[in-house]
This record gives sequence, C-alpha cells and structure tokens, in this order.
Amino acid sequence: MRKTILVIIVTLLLLGDFSMIANASAGTIYETESNNTHSTADVTYNDYDNYGKISSSSDIDWWKFTTAYEGCCNVWLGSIPSGCDYDLYLYSSSGTTLLASSTKRTGSQELIRFHLSANTQYKVKIQSYSGYSTSKNYKFRVFNYPLTPAHTKNLLWNIESIYYYVDSSASIYTSTIADAAYNWVYTGFGWNNLYPNTQTSNISDSAIDFYSYYSPPVNIGGVTVTPLGETSHYAREYGTYGTPYIVNADTEDWLFNEIRINNYAFSSNPSSSLATIVHEFGHAFGLAHNNDNVNSIMCQDIYDRVVSTVQDVDHWAFVKKHP
Repeated sequence: MRKTILVIIVTLLLLGDFSMIANASAGTIYETESNNTHSTADVTYNDYDNYGKISSSSDIDWWKFTTAYEGCCNVWLGSIPSGCDYDLYLYSSSGTTLLASSTKRTGSQELIRFHLSANTQYKVKIQSYSGYSTSKNYKFRVFNYPLTPAHTKNLLWNIESIYYYVDSSASIYTSTIADAAYNWVYTGFGWNNLYPNTQTSNISDSAIDFYSYYSPPVNIGGVTVTPLGETSHYAREYGTYGTPYIVNADTEDWLFNEIRINNYAFSSNPSSSLATIVHEFGHAFGLAHNNDNVNSIMCQDIYDRVVSTVQDVDHWAFVKKHP
C-alpha cells in the first residue's frame, strides 16, 4: 500500500461577504426606443436592472452587452405583465446567430444560462408570444460570472480512462462516492469527456484512491472547524515509478490522487458526505477553490457553500481543463 502522508492545513480568511449576487444592482437602465432591430440595440451592463415595455404585438426590444469574463452567464427576464407571455433570445454580436432561447410559455419569467467568451459582445431579443402592455414594464438582467479556477499543472492520466479505488477504511462511503463520480460524468450541464470514472478493485489501475481518517474539531483563532476531507496530489521519485511524494498542483504535474474523508464528520451519516466528495473529486481533476462563489461546488464549506453537486461554473472549468 502506498505510504499515506496526512497533511491538514486549515486556513481561515475573514474576508467578509462572499455572496455571488449583490444585494442591489450595479445600476438601472430604461429602454430607449426605437430598439426594434439588433443594430439599434440598447446598451446594458453586467448586473444592471433593465426595464422596458412590449407595447404592441409587433414591438421587439433588443439589448446588447459585453462580457467581462470567460464563464457563465444568466440572462433573466421577469416581471412580465399579467396576461402576457414574452420570449427571450440570446444572439451573437451579429444579431443573426441564435445561441439560446427561453420560450417556456408558462409563468412570469424566462431564463437562459449559457457559457460565454470573455470581452465579447452579445445581443438579447425580447418579444411577445402573446399579449403586450403599454403601461407595465418587464425587468431584464444579465449576470456574467467567471469559471472556477484551475490549477496550473495537470493530472498525467488519460481523462477518458479514469478509475478510482476505495480502501476498506472508506467502504461506508462507496455508494456516495459512486454518486459523486457520476455527477462529474454527467453534471446536469452536459456530459464530460471523463470516462468511465467508476470503481476498480485494482489500486494500480486507479487515478484516485479513497481513504478515511479521524479528526475531531480544531480551534483556529477562536473559531472551531471540523475538517471534512482533503485531497493530496502525488508524483513519483523516478517519473512513473519509485517512492511517491506530495506535489503542489500549481508547480508540478501529478500521477495520482488520494482523497481522505473525515469519519468524525460523516461516519454516522455517510450520504451527507456527498458535497465533500464531489468537491474533492474536483481537486483530483485539477480544479482549485472558488471561495467567492457560494454556488460553486469548489467553494469550501467554511465559506458557506450552498450546493452539493457540480454547477455550471465547475462543469465548464472542467471542460476547459480537459477539452
């Protein structure tokens, strides 16, 4: 069995509020007519509240914005007047190439979530499917946010031939590990190249080895913290053979990973470890922490992560890391 080196480093940075979405918009814009064509689109900006009216059955409102980040973008249309049904479309900068649409025909809002390039202009079209109002505004917002960061170096393993090994010490987590592994294969935002990402009984075939350990809460600067899990990246002394040693994923490529799950936190309820295991899988694949986005699985629990599965910022970061 490989020699396991347990390193627990807990760092608490009191950096204030890490909520991804601000309490108030960055600004407010009202449409300026005529904006009925993509060439006369009104300009808006990230995180602004935008208001406009669809004042006739033939009225069309166009907006345009430029992204700050390569990453994800929510394009949201809400406050649709009662009795009306409006549709939402996202186009390239030309205004002729349709990228995505939201036309669900029910409710009072539409939402497009899309992966966008950085420093690129996009255009949005809003039009009526049924009904219009000369007195009531709709509300429209764009929120562009960056991908989860990735480590500089890489796992030296074919991403299309990934297997993991579960040590007997971590056997109570086997089912949850399988769920977490599948979540990375199919994230809900698309399939990844990751395959098959399933368990093997042969540790020599494994890119990721699971163990458990026991660590009660620790007190850091007057704050009590319970470690949940950790991932270590390993290289070998002579390239592909020899004594394994832990590497920094930003300075050296690695051959395999060890993920350790804290029995103190989860042994009484193994399934509650899902978010932690999904998070640690992300590290094994080369993703770093995303602590200023609580809606990323790569946000640490101590920074108030609110999700338990892979999110769009994590999915697209994985795709970029492993095209």
